[in-house]
Amino acid sequence: MSVGHDEDGPTEMCTTNPSVLLFRAPKDGDEDPFEKALKEASYSPFSISVLEFHFQNIDKLVTSLLDGQKFLAIVLTSQRSVEAVSLALQSMEDEECPKEKKRKLCLDLPCFVVGESTAKEARKLGFEPDGDKSGNAEKLSDLIINKIQERDKPFLYPCGSLKRDTLPTKLRNAGFTLSEVTVYETVKSRCIRESVEQLVHTQKVAPDYIVYFSPSGVQYTLDLLQDDTLPLKHSKIIAIGPSTQSELTKLEIPVHGTALNPNPAGVLAAMSTK
Repeated sequence: MSVGHDEDGPTEMCTTNPSVLLFRAPKDGDEDPFEKALKEASYSPFSISVLEFHFQNIDKLVTSLLDGQKFLAIVLTSQRSVEAVSLALQSMEDEECPKEKKRKLCLDLPCFVVGESTAKEARKLGFEPDGDKSGNAEKLSDLIINKIQERDKPFLYPCGSLKRDTLPTKLRNAGFTLSEVTVYETVKSRCIRESVEQLVHTQKVAPDYIVYFSPSGVQYTLDLLQDDTLPLKHSKIIAIGPSTQSELTKLEIPVHGTALNPNPAGVLAAMSTK
């Protein structure tokens, strides 16, 4: 469940099950898959968003998608990138772009993704994504290098302002080129401290586990760890993948476990690490 205030005050969240703080926004609509899996495993999950996203350069992305034949494939490394593509396609419709052309744009352009969640969202747009089992940018880069022989066209790479260099560097070192379009900016959520303080107050104790889903999420909550709003001695830290683990290690924050795959099963396996 997400943490927040309702009209009658803070939502009561006391529980006897081990509590898990997920530093991410829960999925809208259907029950969040991470929260669902944790509940089924007898944990009590609470989600707090640490990031806000502002979309930008959608017009540039529209132009690129309309010239889809100029690219080898589109590479989507986050659900936000998929959302940006969705906004671009909606913009085309607003400009009376035929729906058949929208669908053709999606299906004709090969698509590579990191992770199952991104793949699921890409399929909703009409893509047939590859790489959903790759788990991280390094593994996806290896998959692309082994699968694509051509080097005569660039990849279309809609990305965020805080993208890491792993995938672009590996692909360029292998002789590929990328056409990068920064389609969203990542900023710190304004409500992190208030939400965390509310959670600790209603729980009466720090969460048993804290799961980090991005390096920026680590940076944006560092002050809460340093001033003991979230006492590290009471919580086991879980990283969603190697990049997030690296950020935690760099800041000398002990990591209890790292998910081998960025999905609920991976998080549960990392939590069970001795």
